[in-house]
Formats: sequence, structure tokens, C-alpha cells
Amino acid sequence: MESFSFSIKMCLVDKYQKCSCLAQMRISKDMNKKFGCFWKCPHCYKKRSILFGSIFADSKSPMNITLHMIYCWSMEYSCCLTALECHINPNSVTDLFFLIRNACFQNIFAENIQRIGGPGTTIEVDETLFSKRKYNQGSLLHEQWIFGGICRETGDFFAYLVPDRKSETLFKIIEDNILPGTRIISDQFVSYHIIDSQPHPQAYYHETVNHSKNFVDPISGAHTQKIERLWRELKRTKHRYYGVARNHTDLHLAEFLWRYRNIKDKSQSFNKTIELLKETKFQ
Repeated sequence: MESFSFSIKMCLVDKYQKCSCLAQMRISKDMNKKFGCFWKCPHCYKKRSILFGSIFADSKSPMNITLHMIYCWSMEYSCCLTALECHINPNSVTDLFFLIRNACFQNIFAENIQRIGGPGTTIEVDETLFSKRKYNQGSLLHEQWIFGGICRETGDFFAYLVPDRKSETLFKIIEDNILPGTRIISDQFVSYHIIDSQPHPQAYYHETVNHSKNFVDPISGAHTQKIERLWRELKRTKHRYYGVARNHTDLHLAEFLWRYRNIKDKSQSFNKTIELLKETKFQ
């Protein structure tokens, strides 16, 4: 019951519920029910679990174990380490982590795009290969590329899973995410030439670095080391989970973006994760 009281206090379990008939449901007591209570509609008499809509709703694990697993996710434990820590089946950990990543996805990609940069700022853009065919063997699978950019001055960062690296694809993301007047630095990949060939070239100031010769351009000082460092951090996720399923790449990217934007100090991790989960409806 301590776990239940904690979850109520932290709003992980709803204090108010609306029925499908739009009436306000009420909490009814029944000691035969789990936690001794349930939701009941005073109009249509529909009943619901007291955990309806929460991350605990479909969990077969005890609530205290689920909270422990949430803590482990917040501290970036692997699924295997979490299973050992919580003395639970790894499949239960995988299922819960999937739910939390879905919450990250809703939080990150449901928001309206806020363009970053502007006059007087510099944004490094780059693309990275997240998944590829191993030794060119096995069934034919498409490479998975992620494209993104980071502002040096503010640390603002965007990233997207892209279907290809065509100039039109990358420039559409640049236009949607970067304000005019921004200094953009990239490598000399051919698709970035489109930045210089737009009808209004003054919209962006574009500089490049030739990575086949230098990490830092000896004349302009241009480099993309900041975003390359972020790609290394992103790929740590694959190592932590011993690989990422291709159909879950977008969820892992959402997790990385959510952590980057919300957790500046490891001591905040659990509380920030609780805030994320209480704002998410689990159906």
C-alpha cells in the first residue's frame, strides 16, 4: 500500500476519471478489489480499475517492483541489469521500458516544432548511420539514417529518422527546424550543396569542413565535433540494450531526445521520469 500511496501522491494514478458517457466517475470502496477501491460511474454504473490510464494498468508486476523498474530506466540501467536488480523476468522489463519510450515519443513528437538558431548563432548539422546490414549478409534491409543539428550557443538540438539523405529531404528538415540568418556548418556531403543554391542564399550562412582532410577547417575554423559527440552518445543506447530493433529506432531516438532536453543532472532523473509518466495516458 505504500507504493500505492506514493503513486497517488505523485499523480501516477489519476485522482479524477471521466466515464465514456462523459460523467465524472467516483471512487467506490470494495475490499475484495485490488487496493480496496475502484472507479464507478454514478450514471451508467460502468466500473474501472483504480489503475486505469496509468502505467500500472496492464502490469502483472507488483506496484513496488514496477516503481523500482521505472527508477532503473531513469538511471539508464540496461534491461538485463534491471531484471537482476528487481529480481524479475527480463520480458517484464522490456515491456515496461517500451511503455516509457512510447511516453517519450508522445512528449517529443507531439509538440509543435520550435525552430532554433537565428542571426548570431551557429548550428552544426550532420547525419549518422544508425542501422546497417551486417557484413552485407542476410535479408535485404534498408539502412537507417538519422539527421540532426545542434546550436552551439544554446545547446538546442533536433534529430529525425530520415528515409534517405537526398538534398530535398535534408533541406526540408533544415527549413522546418532552423531560423533564417543562422550560420550552418556541415561536412561536404553533396546533399548539403542545396543550402547554397536556394533562391535566397542570405537565408542561411553555410560553411563546410572537408573531413577527408581535416576535422577542423584550417582557414575558417569550421567543424562539426559537437554534433558528432552527440551521435556517439546516441549510439551508446544500442550498446546498453545490446542492439535496437529496427522498428523501435524512433522510440530510442525519442528517449535520447527526451533525456537530452529534460535531464541536466542525474539526480533529477527519477523525478523527471515521474513527471513524464504522470502527463501520459496509457490505454
